[in-house]
Amino acid sequence: MKITRKGTQVADVFAGAASYTLEEINGARIAYLEFAALEPVELTVNDAIEYEGETYYIRHREDVTKEETSLGFTYRVKFYHEMYRLHDVVAFMYKEPDFRKNMNKYNGTARQVLDIVVRSMNRVHPGWSLADCIETKAATFDLKDKTCAEVVSDLVAHYDSEFYVDGRAIYFGRREVDGSGLTYRQGPGGGFRSVTLSAVDETPPITRLYAYGSDKNMTGGEYLQLPGGKKFLEKNTEKYGIVEYVKQFDSIYPHGEFKVTARVDAFTLQASGIDFDLTAQLIDGVEPVVTFQDGGLAGYDLNIVKGTWDAKKKQFRLAKNEQEEALKVPGDIHFAVGDTFTLTGIKMPKAYVDKASEELRVAAQKWLDGKCENQMRLAVTCDEVLFAAEGRRVVCGEMLYVTDRLLAGSRKIRVTSVKKYIENDGETPYRYELVLSDFLDGNRFMQDVRDLKDESKRLKARQNELERYARRQWRDVKETQEEIKKDFSDKFKESINPVTVETMQLIVGHEQLQFVFVNSRTQPQTVVSLYPQIAGGKVRLSAAGLYLKHMTMGIKTLSSARDAKAYRYWAMPNYTSPMLDKDKVYRLYARVPVGGEAGTFVVSDSKRELSSEAGYYHLLMGYIGREVDGNRSWGRTYGFTEVLPGQITTELIQDPNARLVIDLVNGRITGPVHITAGSGYNNLSDKPDLSGFQTKADFQIEADKIHGEVGQVNTKLGGTQQQLESLQTWSQGQVQSILNRQNTADDKIYRLQTAGFLTTAQGNALYASAELADGTKIASYITQSPTAINMISRNINIDASVTFGNFKEDNAQKLAAVNRRVGNAESAISQKQGKNDVFDINRARLNGQTVIEKGYIKTSLINTKAIQISDGTSLGGFYIEGNNISAKGWKWLNDANQALTQGAISLSPQKGFVACQYFPGGGAVKTRVDASGLIIEGAHSTRVIDGKIITDEFEIVNKYANCSVKVARIENDPDWHPYVQLCLDIPHKNHVNKMYGSHNYHNVLWDEKTKLLCWE
Repeated sequence: MKITRKGTQVADVFAGAASYTLEEINGARIAYLEFAALEPVELTVNDAIEYEGETYYIRHREDVTKEETSLGFTYRVKFYHEMYRLHDVVAFMYKEPDFRKNMNKYNGTARQVLDIVVRSMNRVHPGWSLADCIETKAATFDLKDKTCAEVVSDLVAHYDSEFYVDGRAIYFGRREVDGSGLTYRQGPGGGFRSVTLSAVDETPPITRLYAYGSDKNMTGGEYLQLPGGKKFLEKNTEKYGIVEYVKQFDSIYPHGEFKVTARVDAFTLQASGIDFDLTAQLIDGVEPVVTFQDGGLAGYDLNIVKGTWDAKKKQFRLAKNEQEEALKVPGDIHFAVGDTFTLTGIKMPKAYVDKASEELRVAAQKWLDGKCENQMRLAVTCDEVLFAAEGRRVVCGEMLYVTDRLLAGSRKIRVTSVKKYIENDGETPYRYELVLSDFLDGNRFMQDVRDLKDESKRLKARQNELERYARRQWRDVKETQEEIKKDFSDKFKESINPVTVETMQLIVGHEQLQFVFVNSRTQPQTVVSLYPQIAGGKVRLSAAGLYLKHMTMGIKTLSSARDAKAYRYWAMPNYTSPMLDKDKVYRLYARVPVGGEAGTFVVSDSKRELSSEAGYYHLLMGYIGREVDGNRSWGRTYGFTEVLPGQITTELIQDPNARLVIDLVNGRITGPVHITAGSGYNNLSDKPDLSGFQTKADFQIEADKIHGEVGQVNTKLGGTQQQLESLQTWSQGQVQSILNRQNTADDKIYRLQTAGFLTTAQGNALYASAELADGTKIASYITQSPTAINMISRNINIDASVTFGNFKEDNAQKLAAVNRRVGNAESAISQKQGKNDVFDINRARLNGQTVIEKGYIKTSLINTKAIQISDGTSLGGFYIEGNNISAKGWKWLNDANQALTQGAISLSPQKGFVACQYFPGGGAVKTRVDASGLIIEGAHSTRVIDGKIITDEFEIVNKYANCSVKVARIENDPDWHPYVQLCLDIPHKNHVNKMYGSHNYHNVLWDEKTKLLCWE
């Protein structure tokens, strides 16, 4: 195995038996290499190997582990496939970066987005391409500050699909390959040595699906239904019974895509493709919205100005987007003719509803097809003996036909992970471990890289925890108080300021602001604390994957057990605010659509009412205080705190400096906690088991060990003078202890030498080390354990009869396989042609493609200057006749005018060429080229001889006019004599007069004697 650096070889190693490659669908793609070396091998980032046509490289220094042994060095190295370079390149929408606001939203299909990825990759690592991609609908993607890997991951999540990389070619779509047709099973000849059920999807098979779509562009508060009023789809009910499930396909709704056919001005457009009256389709109280799918306004939602629809011109005017801060939209960026848009906020005509219903049915059926069987995962170890003997191979995505009791019979199941062990000297891998699965566990390609970063994140854990919470001083509290007075004066009565308050219940919060963030729309749900990080003049929220769940909106009654689906949910993204003014107090809002299911965040230095923006709710999350000493405070307003006699219900408790924070939701205490007194260690329910320490002396032993470790750390990190003095005292004690142990050991060695045998305790480890007279060092080490005796030495010489016990079955199979391979190799070597041997071949195979056997050569191409073939020899459908080659019975030696059969052909260097071809419906054409010229014979004959063309009829024809000359009887004329007939489609004199220049016309005459045409 060659390891290279920038194309130059730095090492050539022998891969150990534990070396392997691993490939998973939407997951890892790595090579693990284990090898030994006598001298150190210096490896670094980007050093690479090639295996089976794929390149793997080192991404991190920690991926290289070196261990020194008595025989040299052992290396364990993790290499990553080229696909991981997607993590190293930023995806820019255009060829050059564009750092203007709102230039990172891109609306396009998966293929179009991947074109951006490929272009970005080629900017840094040339050679990338898009090999294959499924056809998808256009969607809007945010490319802001994302790597190519993150963009691809977004595509995988959005389209619920898969991707993989072959070389540097990207494939997007479900990875599924037809199997070889073989049936696999566990046992002899079955291909599998072991089959283990590693996971089962706990969800039972769904056999009845109630599917419905979105309520967008629908009337009467209805959701989109299946065609024909059908309520559900079924599959496999006879097999598993009826197991019901309800699913909303909220991305499917009646809509049309229309194109801008004329741009009247920056705000007004025409779309002739709108085949209905927009005014008739309006919904009371709802503003129609235009969403551009491509062009300069791709991804923007713009309202239509009321009353501007012109039914005749198919024309309307767009309202300006007032939420935009950096650009005028439309204005700075605008639409153009040919841009595509959709309409929402209207009731679509029936034809559009029917089309959407069918789309819903197709999507629901596809979903049901994937859920109506038991979903399971099998871990399989393949039979390496069978794989080696038959040359079997398995690839990721292959559909294997498997018979096993775990599958309740036989069926196809997909290979989702392939681990194959690396063989040396180009030998085909035959040791496989597979995962066969009906389902995938998310996108592990992204998770692998996240795991690599976890260690460095843990080092900053304390710092990150402190940044989660903002300090709240008295000044911050009063500042928040003033802002709350402004914003909630219409919701609460005037503030009170008594010396004391005596009451039975204190409730802090407002009904409109009762919402939480959860990790799922369905049960089980986990409430997640979401705190803004305020640093660098910006506010950042990590909310991707979370949902805002409103606890009171739409809830009219009290219930002891409410279904999770009864609440309103909005999917929330990550958020980074614009730069904040140091001297302003800001409000952080969750901006969520009234009729949609995906929200965002926004900061504002002024109050926004709940419904101040048409079509959206603004939910106040809290106040961000003015910047003081580089810090801003955070005052949360959503949720509630209840104070009852003897009980406080809340989520977070913190001291004014945020040094000690108790997060009651996540059960986390951040900061130093000092317990000065208590009721006893035994009252702790979650305490370590110290039953192994029976006495105080036991604890002292452990304390001494810890003290020794601390001393080593202090030595490495540089301790104080006092610590060094303590270390010296400790070291002196340790030296004395070692001397005492040496004296004891000397005594034991003497008794061992004189005893003549080894007891159990004394014989557990033997170590010998010496230097011979010539300077050669020898060393050996023998240890025993309950399961093995390990002998480590440069050489082991045994002068005795040795008997080995039976190997395990798998080792015996491996040994048998090796013996067979050695036998085959010896047989092959014995049959190989020696370099200087006489070249006497009865049978030879060249490059696996050409076979020479018993006077025959079997190959696909013979490239030579000359081939001599004897007379009478057949060559496919031809045979050799002297110097001639013929087919279908023709022979030049016979009469040249002999009858021809279908497909007859003959070629002669002396005689010429002759061929015959029959046509459907009768008739044949005979073509002959010889010394007399070219002769074509059929119903009529044509001869080319001595520069003359002799034929019955000559004709020039196209689809507009023709010119023909023939010698024949006149049709329907009783005169049987033939005449020359000249037929011409000629122009009228008026047409000729249209031509430029003057014209001179004459009469055409015919001379009966000479038969010539002339003019006068």
